[in-house]
Amino acid sequence: MLRFSLASSSQAASPQSLAPSPDMQFLDSLNPEQRDAVLHINGPLLILAGAGSGKTRVITSRIAYLVGDGHAQPHEVLAVTFTNKAAEEMRARVASLLGSEVSGMWVSTFHALCARLLRREAPRDRPVARLRDIRFVRSAVVVKQALKQLQIDDSFIQPRAALSRISSAKNRMEAPQAMADAAGGNHRDAQIAKVYTHYLNTLKESNALDFDDLLLKTVDLFEQSERVRSKYSQQFRYVMVDEYQDTNRPQYLLIPPPRRSAPQPLRRGRPGSIDLQVARRGSPEHPRFRGRISGKRPSSSSSETTDRRR
Repeated sequence: MLRFSLASSSQAASPQSLAPSPDMQFLDSLNPEQRDAVLHINGPLLILAGAGSGKTRVITSRIAYLVGDGHAQPHEVLAVTFTNKAAEEMRARVASLLGSEVSGMWVSTFHALCARLLRREAPRDRPVARLRDIRFVRSAVVVKQALKQLQIDDSFIQPRAALSRISSAKNRMEAPQAMADAAGGNHRDAQIAKVYTHYLNTLKESNALDFDDLLLKTVDLFEQSERVRSKYSQQFRYVMVDEYQDTNRPQYLLIPPPRRSAPQPLRRGRPGSIDLQVARRGSPEHPRFRGRISGKRPSSSSSETTDRRR
């Protein structure tokens, strides 16, 4: 994976880029580092950049370039971010750059992406298949009910604190038993594990989901269905992840792996192993990046190569 900073002033032009068509005039407004990132279309790319350096601009310009210059169809592009506001901004910017709305693009938050996938692909013999019929619970109410039924004083374990621990455990894909085992002799943690078990049972009995379940059910879907996993691995030729350092374990597992194939000559529209991750400066200290920086790229003092392993 190529890695560089948008703040660099000496980045060499990437040999993995293609010259854009003349009608891609919006590329002229990019600085050299931003332009190099936008035009990089053959191989994974990690961008490290600080606030105000143009991270969103790079993502939206790259989507517009890929679609407008004929490298991909709109449905072959996936861009994910963390807030609805950011996703709306991305879609609006792409439409502005291309001069028209582009239908079929997958630009959304992780949770909206998962809801869309579950509505489309969940097996019909499972409760989650009819997502529109499933209640999204008020998690705090369920936790309060669990504390009451387990006769745990809410002054000992506050509902909000218990819910935060449960959500954190789900985002680590940690089951109640693992939480209980980790509690050791800590009575409070052991009681939270019991609340967690009760919470999950209540959701299951009520045919209900919480916000975290959108991610977990989609992870399950991809793990259990080769058909679905293969379909979207083939469909999404270009995958872009904003604020990559903030991904939790389910989100990380949901990011489709880049296509792996023998190196091919660079030709417009040819499928490749494509993947763009944009992170805030300093993010290599985050667990998502540890152990992945493998060495420097000889042709540039500000670029490095890294393997993307799971």
